[in-house]
Amino acid sequence: MRNVVSKFIGKSEKELNEDLVKMSIYYGFDINVTNAFSGNEKGYVEGSVKYLRNKIFAENYKFPSEDSVIEYMESRLMKLNENSKIEEEKRNLKPTKPPLELANIRKSLVNKYSFVQIENNFYSVPEYLVGLNVTSKIYYNLRQLYMFQ
Repeated sequence: MRNVVSKFIGKSEKELNEDLVKMSIYYGFDINVTNAFSGNEKGYVEGSVKYLRNKIFAENYKFPSEDSVIEYMESRLMKLNENSKIEEEKRNLKPTKPPLELANIRKSLVNKYSFVQIENNFYSVPEYLVGLNVTSKIYYNLRQLYMFQ
């Protein structure tokens, strides 16, 4: 995903990433954007990492291999989460929604050379699609083309 803030407008105004706004509306969460150069606003994540680092690695911090670190950390996390109330919370959660489609969807005409142009790139498609419209789903890392009859 791209950055949360698409554009800064003045000192405190921000234009949020359009896809993130869609996601927040769909899944029902609030976007909490911290201000640049305001370290006091960014402490929650760093504080959580510090808490876990102190709880997990205070007694043992030397390991023979990366695998042994991961194994040790997983066992300590299981112990820390023994008193978790997640099963109780699951009963009160809303039902899971289907995944949100974050692709840009557009129709494109297949040209006489059997290519579809998406932005500045050309993609080849089978010859029998020449002259027909195809639907393209454009993700940040993937392009998918569909032909519906």
